[in-house]
Amino acid sequence: MGYMTAIGACYGCKRVFGFNAELVPSIIINGVREPICRSCVDAANLKRKEIGNEPIVPLPGAYEPEECM
Repeated sequence: MGYMTAIGACYGCKRVFGFNAELVPSIIINGVREPICRSCVDAANLKRKEIGNEPIVPLPGAYEPEECM
């Protein structure tokens, strides 16, 4: 048994971070799914709250390694 972590740059801040590719919050740009880091999700949620939108709630495990066989 092992673990797999995707590593990529956040679309928002460009910081490189590890994430579960299937669960991480993302935005689709030109047909490509781009990951968003936890810090950018938190910042977006502050703005969303100000304008009355529901927060983005990352799925459990979104920023954790994925168990694989």
